[in-house]
Amino acid sequence: MIRKFIKLVKTVKFLFKLPNSTDLVIFDNTSLRDIKDNLLKKINYFTIYNRTSEITKIYITYSLLLRIFLNLSHYFKPSINFQDIYFLSLIELINPKKVFTYVDNSHQFSKISKLANKKIQFIALQNGGRFDWAEADYLFKRNILKKNPNKNFYIDHYLCFGDFEKFQAKKYKINIKNFTMVGSLRLANLLSNFKHDIKKTDLD
Repeated sequence: MIRKFIKLVKTVKFLFKLPNSTDLVIFDNTSLRDIKDNLLKKINYFTIYNRTSEITKIYITYSLLLRIFLNLSHYFKPSINFQDIYFLSLIELINPKKVFTYVDNSHQFSKISKLANKKIQFIALQNGGRFDWAEADYLFKRNILKKNPNKNFYIDHYLCFGDFEKFQAKKYKINIKNFTMVGSLRLANLLSNFKHDIKKTDLD
């Protein structure tokens, strides 16, 4: 852990100002390319790179340090670490209307969603089959896992494939407040690109 921290400090750039305020924060840059072209056109947003290998900037300001100090009480809650508190504090100071992720099975996104100001809406878009819910439930019931990871999930608003995910969430007791069935973004992107290629072929 210490080695990772030292390596991170050596490679990141420290910024002594906060990001500009924006209505939308993208949490986790993974799969950002999938959502950028079709969902984020002409929209201002700020991206949080939360994976250690992807972090290139760390923000340090008086207001952020103060907010981190005020949020330190969360550190004593189960499974909450300092990185969670840092991102929570950063999001609260940016004060977006919505925080969006395309990594719907992110435990860190769930943890921050629970702790954040409820005026900020946290939205997760399903990026794949959630077979991990069934797997976690099976491993827990067979005493292979001491704790059921499914209990750690919390999604305020879930944009999912369809009714099956709603059924599965209820079956495995996943804490999701609101569902909206939107289908698969990757399939939509594929069909959109296919349609574009056909039009281009016709023109040629």
